[in-house]
Amino acid sequence: MIKKTFIIAVALALVTVFTVSAAGGGQAAGGGADFPSRPMTIYLPWAAGGSSDMKVRTIAELGPKYFGQPMVVVNRDGAGGTIGAAEFTRRDPDGYNICMLTSGIFATQPFMREVHYEMDDFEFIIGLSYETIIIIVHKDAPWNTLQELIADGRRGRRFLYGGAGIGSMGHLSLAAFFKLADLDAEAVAFAGGGPTVTSLMGRHIDVAAVHPAEFFPFLQSGEVKMLGIFSPERDTAPDFRNVPTMKEQGYDLNFAVSKYFVVPRGTPQHIQRRLHEGFSQILSDESFVRSVEAMRLVIIPYEGQEVRRRLIEEARFMSGVLRDIGLID
Repeated sequence: MIKKTFIIAVALALVTVFTVSAAGGGQAAGGGADFPSRPMTIYLPWAAGGSSDMKVRTIAELGPKYFGQPMVVVNRDGAGGTIGAAEFTRRDPDGYNICMLTSGIFATQPFMREVHYEMDDFEFIIGLSYETIIIIVHKDAPWNTLQELIADGRRGRRFLYGGAGIGSMGHLSLAAFFKLADLDAEAVAFAGGGPTVTSLMGRHIDVAAVHPAEFFPFLQSGEVKMLGIFSPERDTAPDFRNVPTMKEQGYDLNFAVSKYFVVPRGTPQHIQRRLHEGFSQILSDESFVRSVEAMRLVIIPYEGQEVRRRLIEEARFMSGVLRDIGLID
């Protein structure tokens, strides 16, 4: 019932023109013409240490420069980001409450579990980034290529693997791969990409699928090996350009993640415009550009309407992928 309800909601959204609520023209509490006039809070539905956390904290450091007010980052992890996303819908729509979400919040999670939010609970402000997912193993693992890992699995080895929570793109990418490769593997849930990498480094799991920023320090120190990338094309960054795509290796799988800022439904239009303006300036700031380049991220500052449109399309596509690989009915 949950899955069917969400699919219907997505279908309705496909014929709905993006608009802000009728309340958008009014003045929400604390949302006067002098907005912002006090500190702002960015909520993040994942644990500290992952690529989302690193990016948001970099943005928050630039908040005073472009908004004239400090920004506080609050982490609320659990259930692949769905707990924090649901809680955020109850925040005041005054512009002082902002949340960073990922494509999986709408494109995969509602098909995997019960969620307590809908797309219409949010106003979409701006797109932030497009992040690839890479399969990594510990430097001491006996596999140097994906083919060697597959061969070991077909000899009877059972794998433990991790991503940023059950239903996250990291989890689903490996679940799809192991399913298609017909290998014996078990998922281990983590609160985010950071804890996933920590577990891999401790040899508690065999394989991880995470964003480049989450394991890059370990790549630089030679502590991890990369076996494949879940994107249509190879990454162009020097450190990753030699990592073959999963499609090249016989598995046509794309689980790259888009991230974006939202505010609660009903946030006034003039505040949404001010937020878009400020975040656009931050994303173009020279120091931010240098930071994201160091994190191996690609910035895509889509307009809010475009973010929403792409999420609707991705949800429709992912529902078919999940059904095809037997992860949902």
